[in-house]
Amino acid sequence: MRRLRYMKQLGVAYSLKMFSSGNELVDYCATDLELTVIFLDISMDEIDGIETAKRIHAMSEDVYIVFVTAYYKYSLEGYKVNAIRYLIKGDKNFEESLEECIDTILEKINFNTRTITFDFREGRKDRFDKVPRGCYYKGRKRGRHRQRSGPQVKL
Repeated sequence: MRRLRYMKQLGVAYSLKMFSSGNELVDYCATDLELTVIFLDISMDEIDGIETAKRIHAMSEDVYIVFVTAYYKYSLEGYKVNAIRYLIKGDKNFEESLEECIDTILEKINFNTRTITFDFREGRKDRFDKVPRGCYYKGRKRGRHRQRSGPQVKL
């Protein structure tokens, strides 16, 4: 899963959920719209990806939708439902396009690289981390223990 390795390489926390149909995804979003990014195919069981995207965006415009499909002819329709990207399966530049797509989404949700210093009895330790805007660190007395708190990317 090279695609997931890219997220790990960037230091981005993520969780992954998979759905067997557009209706299943829409039903999930209706009860708990916690997803940040949704990757959709055009050809899906029950309702197609375009209709799925319309229904999800009717619930929230804050979700980034990426179409990953073999169907070129629906690309305009994909952008009409505010998809952030329309990626073609099997394209020779697919991996690079996907990485660019992830970078763009992270930029839009304002992920930044920060240096975080941890104070331990044995000394200080710096860590470079990518964290989203609104993410904060809280610690105990004298900064001996700090933990990351805040949102993560949900796919």
